[in-house]
Amino acid sequence: MSARVVWVSGIDSLAQGQRLLDAGATRVTIEVVSDPTLFESACREWGEARVGLAFDRQSWFATRRVPSFTERLRAAPAFIEVDVRGMRVEDMEWSSLPSPLRLGGLWADHDEDPAWVESSFEEFSVTGATFVLNLLPSLREPFDYLRHEAGQHEEDLLLSDIQGLCDRFPIVLAADWSGESERRWFLEQIPDAHLSVYLGLDPDNGPHPSLISETAALAFLTELSARGLG
Repeated sequence: MSARVVWVSGIDSLAQGQRLLDAGATRVTIEVVSDPTLFESACREWGEARVGLAFDRQSWFATRRVPSFTERLRAAPAFIEVDVRGMRVEDMEWSSLPSPLRLGGLWADHDEDPAWVESSFEEFSVTGATFVLNLLPSLREPFDYLRHEAGQHEEDLLLSDIQGLCDRFPIVLAADWSGESERRWFLEQIPDAHLSVYLGLDPDNGPHPSLISETAALAFLTELSARGLG
């Protein structure tokens, strides 16, 4: 088993980031719309290798070119995450990015054809990039569904589909990790998969990614460590 990497995105203060790192988070991500001094302070506090920078569609176009923006920062992000919803490949300047790339805003719901999910990866295929795949965003208890209900209908997304995608693509899995029912079982089925946790309360642009509170994130990270699932 490889060491599982757990990213937590949406950090809004050094104190919050420290609590999450202490609970077991491997790396944290700061939204680019935050005060740039937070990103720079986080890099000084925890080291650049533990801090990433995230862009949504609006902030990507607002900054125009990521390299010129990051050059103005006094620290280099460990990675850059871009939410690709509503974007086209030609909107991006992949080759000039100064840091490894993560592509977010991708999902696989309970009735999603794995071939469709693969096509979304291929559309934004970039050498060296990692895909952040949000699992079953429309379900309140996604892991309970996977264990007890998936397979009742022909179009159901199955655990084996998720495992197959993880085997074929460089994927980080995101989900509503606050749902405790069958969560441990699911994590045991994907022991080598890296995970992403998104902090927030009320998403304003749809169900992707799944957002959870800091309290739920801390409980999840603590369980990963306590049960040896991290």
